[in-house]
Amino acid sequence: MLLSLAAAIVLSLAPPLTSGAPAAPPDLLAVNYPAKGGSVVQFAGPGTVTWLQPVKLGAEARDVFDNTFLSQGYYGAWAMAPGGGYGYASGTGSIEAANEIALAQCYSTNSSCEIVAVLQPADFVAPGPGTFTLSEAMTTEFNLPDRGPFRAMAVSEDGAYAVVWGHASQGEADAAARSDCASQLLQLDLDLRAMPCILLPGY
Repeated sequence: MLLSLAAAIVLSLAPPLTSGAPAAPPDLLAVNYPAKGGSVVQFAGPGTVTWLQPVKLGAEARDVFDNTFLSQGYYGAWAMAPGGGYGYASGTGSIEAANEIALAQCYSTNSSCEIVAVLQPADFVAPGPGTFTLSEAMTTEFNLPDRGPFRAMAVSEDGAYAVVWGHASQGEADAAARSDCASQLLQLDLDLRAMPCILLPGY
């Protein structure tokens, strides 16, 4: 029997468990997500919001922030323009991806957007090169009990992921995980860098 689980973030104009030596905090769009290989770094506890500057959210934006943005968990970012326009992403695989998606979405209606809040684990430190950070949903799946041999997990920085198990070979599991994850990638009319699905090491 072949089993699979796939998930992706929903987006609209809306003490580490394991880690290497932390690097200096990156610039907002500095990308450390490895193309392949590497190791997984996890953080304990739920996400927490850090406001980078004081802002006043309108009624609609406050509703989206409280009921959609926060519910999708880390990694998240909220971008705003001076006139009140906004863009957001949450449930992504890295803070860099969340920043990039939120800004791109905000830029679609205004050219003067800034990241004003981030959603990440309370104990977050910027990981070094060659490490994968995981969204809250990915972290839960990654830590579920062993599902047996010939299993695989594929993830994308944009928040898409897939878990498969029960295949006849590791090659079949790897291909199925990549395919399922790819079907969940964001399909948005935004100018974003490629965030492909990558097999997660150590699963």
